[in-house]
Amino acid sequence: MYPARFVFPLPLPDRLLEVRQVYDYPRVADVGGAARAALEASGLLTIIQPGQSVAVGVGSRGIANLLAIVHAVIDRLKAHGAQPFIVAAMGSHGGATAEGQRALLAELGITEASIGCPLRITWRCGRLAACLTGRRYIRIFTAPPLTTPSSSAGSSPTPTFAASWRVGRARWQ
Repeated sequence: MYPARFVFPLPLPDRLLEVRQVYDYPRVADVGGAARAALEASGLLTIIQPGQSVAVGVGSRGIANLLAIVHAVIDRLKAHGAQPFIVAAMGSHGGATAEGQRALLAELGITEASIGCPLRITWRCGRLAACLTGRRYIRIFTAPPLTTPSSSAGSSPTPTFAASWRVGRARWQ
């Protein structure tokens, strides 16, 4: 099964040293305020129209103060006049099922009741559009519930604005 002797391309050292990596995690006194400020600085509020539905992607992998961040973003979007809702942004985490991801978000304190907006978690999706940006071809997908009927009769549904942010340490990227 395993070879009796491993072969390495370079000789191994005679002695090993223990190495410890220490990360500097900056402290943010007002996490909610920092999240609101990052949202405002992103320029997204200039794109989002009052009354427009906005998807907010919420992940599950080790984001400190996630509940405070999500509350601040949802509250700021509501104050802007948007109609935010949460989508799971976690890939296979939560068992790769809508039910598992909903349960995982609930364990993190994120429910419709606690956040004050709907959770639209589904694994059904369809292609909405595609665009070429530089050398990359990006496909944009949407879940069927993420579209709203257009106000004018006979026209196609209007896609909702979907955005998600990735949090790295104490700043938004």
